[in-house]
Amino acid sequence: MAAQNDLPEIQIDPQGLYREDVFTDRRAGSIRRLTPVTIDGAPDASRPLEQAIDEARELRREAASRIVVPEVGAGVGPVSGPAAGGGKIKFP
Repeated sequence: MAAQNDLPEIQIDPQGLYREDVFTDRRAGSIRRLTPVTIDGAPDASRPLEQAIDEARELRREAASRIVVPEVGAGVGPVSGPAAGGGKIKFP
């Protein structure tokens, strides 16, 4: 068993604290919101959340560039149609 002094010392940056809120409909997905806060937990309006804005732009760009492709081999073979899963568009 490892001794206590073998563990690295963990430091929390008091200038980089965020409150994390998670919103979900428990079906389609969830949204994570990070709010910069001060050491006492009050919202810190002096810090912009530029990284989150950049990530949201990147996710929007990726979603807009997705191409929906039918399943390979759909509708081919002895069983075709809706029972075989062919002819339907599948979303990722």
